[in-house]
Amino acid sequence: MFLLGHQNAYEKHEILHGDVSDGNALMLVKHISTESAVPSPPDNPPMGSSWTPLRHGMMSDWGSAADCGEEEDKECL
Repeated sequence: MFLLGHQNAYEKHEILHGDVSDGNALMLVKHISTESAVPSPPDNPPMGSSWTPLRHGMMSDWGSAADCGEEEDKECL
């Protein structure tokens, strides 16, 4: 989730977050339980695939973001 959010911000808007951390990641968990925190992989994953749990959410605290379209921000990257 976080990687997709970060990728979308860069590819669509040329913005890098600047402070990707667990405190800035807001996740939607419908039912709080041991199983919902880190779900078990499927019993029969497709051959050759790597399984990663999918969580819906968003990234917060964009105050440290860099606008990669701006020359002054490019120098900091």
